[in-house]
Amino acid sequence: MTTPDLLGTAHELSQAKARYCLALDTKDWKALADLMDPDIELDVRADDTGVPVIRERDNAIELIRTRSTR
Repeated sequence: MTTPDLLGTAHELSQAKARYCLALDTKDWKALADLMDPDIELDVRADDTGVPVIRERDNAIELIRTRSTR
């Protein structure tokens, strides 16, 4: 991969991260869902939350939504 390609990829990742953070901050669940693959697997077990692995985008969004409004 050339330097311009690497810089372009880094910029794209930075933009995706910014969209992710903005969606979380503003609780824009549709925008957050748009950033996720429909077949996402969300695993937060390392945090000893007692939550099983969450499969599929709608389920992941629901978990994030309910946990962020506490």
